[in-house]
Amino acid sequence: MTCGLYVNIILNDYVRTILGLNRTLDSWSLDPRVSGPSIYADDGTPMGIGNQVSLEFNLLYRWHAAVSARDDKWTQGFCAKVFPGKDMGKISVTDFKLGLLAWSNTIDPDPAKRNIDLGTIVRDPTTGLFNDQDLINLLTSSTEDCAGLPPTSICETDF
Repeated sequence: MTCGLYVNIILNDYVRTILGLNRTLDSWSLDPRVSGPSIYADDGTPMGIGNQVSLEFNLLYRWHAAVSARDDKWTQGFCAKVFPGKDMGKISVTDFKLGLLAWSNTIDPDPAKRNIDLGTIVRDPTTGLFNDQDLINLLTSSTEDCAGLPPTSICETDF
């Protein structure tokens, strides 16, 4: 029963939130069990065994690949900073590890002294705190950023 609850949360709440569908009128769902709790699908194919289990695992494992255009742009910028002049589609595992190691050595070992978003949100030098409005703006814009939709999409509309 608990596993079923977790699956429902992941497929019907978490994935829809990540994709920004909870803020649209779209009823799309990633849930492969939508035909009902029967062991057989509508066409008579057994569910929950063999390839069906592999399919469900793949759906759960791979959903995270859905990123927004803004997140993709941020990732491209981060990679350009950490791996200057490298084609990320052709970088070797060794070069990737070395690049991340070099980048991690530039980070202050004390988390309370680190900045956010490649240094665009910085701590107040006297208090060591972030500006609340900067954090609110980052969290709000990131939450409302929909994967696979243009910036002027329905996900920017308040319901």
